[in-house]
Amino acid sequence: MLRRTRAFTLVELLVVIGIIALLISILLPALSKAREQANTAKCLSNMRQFGQAVQMYAGDNRGFILPCGMPSGDWWCNIAVDAGYLTAPKVAANGTPDSSSVFYCPSGNLEIFPPNLTNDDLIPSSRTDQRNCMATVHTSSKTGQIIHLWYGMNANTSASAVKGSPCRRWEDATKAASQKLTTLSMVKKSSEMIIFYDGLIYHHTEVNGNRVSARHRKNTVTNLAFFDGHAESFPTAELPGGMQLADKTATLAAFNITNLKANFANKPMWLLDQQY
Repeated sequence: MLRRTRAFTLVELLVVIGIIALLISILLPALSKAREQANTAKCLSNMRQFGQAVQMYAGDNRGFILPCGMPSGDWWCNIAVDAGYLTAPKVAANGTPDSSSVFYCPSGNLEIFPPNLTNDDLIPSSRTDQRNCMATVHTSSKTGQIIHLWYGMNANTSASAVKGSPCRRWEDATKAASQKLTTLSMVKKSSEMIIFYDGLIYHHTEVNGNRVSARHRKNTVTNLAFFDGHAESFPTAELPGGMQLADKTATLAAFNITNLKANFANKPMWLLDQQY
């Protein structure tokens, strides 16, 4: 005698599918939130390592702050890696960036930004612009090591606007005093002064303040690192310029020392002049 087996009815199958769909809809937001929290934590960890590199560089170089760049074209990341303060990324033979690198922001993307953006006032267009999550490429003049960089340094290399910027470019002895390198002793409020941020290249306040990126927590938060070595997450809307600076004029107004002192007297600080 054949034993009859009971099969699922269509209604029962639909109920099971409905339950699974409901569970997925409940779990997905939690998983997404957990993933974002992990990305934010990894990004903050990267920034703390940058801060440690700055401290080590200063210890080996009479207290001078790690330069944002060199006349050779090397960037601060190249200097730190060449000196052994940070680990070099493992760039693939075809040039693909290393997503495990300390220079990679996990809330960024693996696209590479095209060159010649330094003097382009229009890039990026806002602090949520995804171009702000791309990497810039920096090659060591000494070793040829390629570094894809997703972070900015609070620096300025312009002679007309460098005053007050905590980080500078290494220049020769003929340059004006305002362009000379700064020292850690000049940063009186190290726990309040920004040195690194989520964003594109160096800050260059006279060009484009939108280079500070809102990458985290659904594009509402920017991670910042400070001279004392700690890193924090800040609502982007509460930073100078808010979520978007319309143009160069708006950028200059937002980062003008008068505005910074009047409306951003406490942490985070962008310019040395805010300390006084």
